[in-house]
Amino acid sequence: MAGAVIVGAAAFVLPGSTGSAAPTTANIPISFGEMVVNGTTVSFPTVPGATLSGQYDSDTGAFSGNLVIPAFGVSGTTSRSQPFTLGFPAVNTPVTGTIPQSGTGSVSIGGWSVGILLPNQSITVDSGCSVTIGTTSMTTSFNAADQSLLLSGPLSIPGSSCSGLEPDAVPAGTGSESIVNFSLGLPTTNASYSLGANDASALLAPPAKPTFTG
Repeated sequence: MAGAVIVGAAAFVLPGSTGSAAPTTANIPISFGEMVVNGTTVSFPTVPGATLSGQYDSDTGAFSGNLVIPAFGVSGTTSRSQPFTLGFPAVNTPVTGTIPQSGTGSVSIGGWSVGILLPNQSITVDSGCSVTIGTTSMTTSFNAADQSLLLSGPLSIPGSSCSGLEPDAVPAGTGSESIVNFSLGLPTTNASYSLGANDASALLAPPAKPTFTG
C-alpha cells in the first residue's frame, strides 16, 4: 500500500456555511502507510498515484469513494529473523464512512490479496503464496490545522494460501503454507495498518459566507 499508513490529530474547526453543503469531489494523495504484524513493522514506500477519492460532504463528514493504490513491493525481516518480500497488487477498492471536520470518524475499506515470498538459504517459498485481507474498518482523523489525514485500524489476517504442486504435501500447498504461517506468525489478530495523507486540503470546509444585517 502506499506510504505509512499513524497518529491522532488535533481538532481544529474551520468556519463553514450555515446551510448544508452539497457534496464535493475530493481527491487526496496517499503519502505514507505501514503495516504491523506480530511486532514486525513494514513501512510502505511512496507510491505515485495512490489516491483516496470520492464524494465528500464537509457538513456531515459523509464520504463515499475509492482507494486506488498502484502495485508495489516491500521487503523486510520477520520477528523470527526470516527475510520476506510482500507483493501488493494494484487495488481499486470502495471506501465509505465518515471523515468529520473535527474529532474522529470511521470508514470501511475493501480488502486485497498480498503475495508472499520467503527467500532463504535453506528454503524458498515462491510468490504463489498469498494472504487475503478482508474488508476492514479504520478510524479517520482529519487535522484541518495542518491539512493531514490519518486512517488507522486493526487487522485480522488469516493463514496463507499457496498454489503449486508439492509431491510430499497432501493436500498440495500445505508444505509452503506451513512455512509461511510459521515464519510470519499467521493466522493472527495481532496486526494493524495505517494510511495517511500530508495534503488532505480537499476535505476542508468551504469558508463561511458573510452575513449582512441592516
